[in-house]
Amino acid sequence: MDDHPEDVAHRMGLHVIRRRLPGTMWGATDGHATIWIDDRLGQTEVRCTLAHELIHVHARHATCQTPKVERWVRRRTAEWLIPWEHLWENRHSADLYDIADRLDVTRHVLLDRLHHLTDHQKCKLTEGHAP
Repeated sequence: MDDHPEDVAHRMGLHVIRRRLPGTMWGATDGHATIWIDDRLGQTEVRCTLAHELIHVHARHATCQTPKVERWVRRRTAEWLIPWEHLWENRHSADLYDIADRLDVTRHVLLDRLHHLTDHQKCKLTEGHAP
């Protein structure tokens, strides 16, 4: 999945419905035809939530998932939305909010991406050498 989440949802023929979701829930899916996104979210949060739910659809998840599966989905979402090259281009900023803003992702997605860097990528970022 190299495209933008909105394009992927459209191509897949999914119905994306913006409505008030219960509690602190940002998104949900039935696993094959519909994705619900909370109507209180801003543009960046919608993009990240839609990507997250598309990963669930791609994996055919139709119900609530275990914490282990959710971690897997969060990792895949972060890797999709933040390719290594984009992270590398923003390596000089120490402000996570600034980097997240530049990459059009939430701070949580950025943290998920940083958490799952390979050892090689961590060394490159720390040393400041080209990938």
